[in-house]
Amino acid sequence: MIFVDFASSVLHSAFNALTTALRIQTVTDSLSTSDPRGALGRLGERQAERYLKRLGYIIVGRREKIWRGDIDLIAVDGRTVVFCEVRTRTDSLHGHPVETIGYTKQRRVSELAAAYLRKHHLGDCHARIDVVAVTLHGPSGRPLVEHYQNAFDSPP
Repeated sequence: MIFVDFASSVLHSAFNALTTALRIQTVTDSLSTSDPRGALGRLGERQAERYLKRLGYIIVGRREKIWRGDIDLIAVDGRTVVFCEVRTRTDSLHGHPVETIGYTKQRRVSELAAAYLRKHHLGDCHARIDVVAVTLHGPSGRPLVEHYQNAFDSPP
């Protein structure tokens, strides 16, 4: 019983540290016509963020720069730190958005997530990597958002 109370206390402390230590970064909302791929990505990230918020996730980072890369979205789901890779396509005529995430990208996202956990001293927290696929012109004509939890190996 003492161990359970201690473990609960440690998890509670880690969760509080996570939610208070992380700052929410602002994202430029303007869509650049000079960079249509970047604009499409930002639009997909906003759709993914709205979707995750509706599920009860707390967004703690957007386009978080870490090491030599960035993580699209960082959220908290219960007591788990969730690193989200967002993939956006205008339609599915040339394949599903998830098909664009190869082994190299998976390894890179996992490395960035591990670096983020180290940087913020969150090594004891549970973490996972999710993929959110956004197809802007889905079958119904509205954006289609698909969420894949624990899509590939989480940070060590």
